[in-house]
Amino acid sequence: SQHNSKKEKGQNTKKAKFHELIARQKQIKDIKIEKKKAIEKKREERLHKRKERNISMQKLTRKGQPVMKHRIKLLLKQLCPGDA
Repeated sequence: SQHNSKKEKGQNTKKAKFHELIARQKQIKDIKIEKKKAIEKKREERLHKRKERNISMQKLTRKGQPVMKHRIKLLLKQLCPGDA
């Protein structure tokens, strides 16, 4: 009977270690997913800013002169992100 109980204890520790390993792998996978999401979010923000900047810089008057109002607003927004 002692031999049986030792065998059961060994199996229980193996099961526990296996479950710990699975939990750790799941945690690592979740962390990787979060990092990817954060990177994708930053990328989207960067693309949005670039698009906004390009639109502001391309605005022209009827005579073909750049519209400075939009450029100035863009620069102010860059200097004081909270205000604009």
